[in-house]
Amino acid sequence: MDSIPHEIVPLSDAADKGPMRDKILRIDSAGGGIFIYVALQEAARMIAPATAGTKHIILFADAADSEQPGDYKTLVDK
Repeated sequence: MDSIPHEIVPLSDAADKGPMRDKILRIDSAGGGIFIYVALQEAARMIAPATAGTKHIILFADAADSEQPGDYKTLVDK
């Protein structure tokens, strides 16, 4: 189980999507639990300084392995 979020693509302009896509496609499932709230909390901290009108967080998880979701709905609304 891994309780630490991993940054795959750093906050950046998405103009050159090729390298980002390559990194995302190389993600390998390592099994174990997915700590939803911790991951979203870290992602929210990372995108807070962005000035874009629309911000995106992509969270890979399956329902069977999702643990400790906390109050993720309130966090996402922020």
